[in-house]
Amino acid sequence: MALDDYYRANALEKESHYDFCVRCGWKDYIDTMIAVDYIILNRDRHGANIEVLRNARAHALRIAPLFDHGLTLMYSCMTDKDAEAFDILEDKRCQNFIGTYSCFDNLKLIKKSKNVFSESLKPDDKEYIFDGLENVLSDVFIEKIWNMIYERYKIYENL
Repeated sequence: MALDDYYRANALEKESHYDFCVRCGWKDYIDTMIAVDYIILNRDRHGANIEVLRNARAHALRIAPLFDHGLTLMYSCMTDKDAEAFDILEDKRCQNFIGTYSCFDNLKLIKKSKNVFSESLKPDDKEYIFDGLENVLSDVFIEKIWNMIYERYKIYENL
């Protein structure tokens, strides 16, 4: 079921979307989603792009793995020239069910949490992340996407 539908059916009066997810036991997952969405600038995390899964045998609910990342990174860039001109740190308006229209502002929701990632992103990780993509993406795109991920990660980490 889409999280927005589940929320409408089960939220307490005036309960925020974030507080609802915390009450349901999904805080760690939602905090990670918010951090990832900031880093990759996911502009399409509306309530139907977050799903609640039910395990009838275990009588349990959980959030589905993240999906629908079509409006992330530099999705609007079609050429190297577009990529070169793309502002990797701009906080573009986003559809966010949890939080605000700003992926950056949504980081405030998780600021009091411990680091949501088990390890830190390091410059050496670039080779691993882009391994095998040299025939799919140009060097300009690889460099720009890496800079976007790494610079936005550093901002997240320093909040």
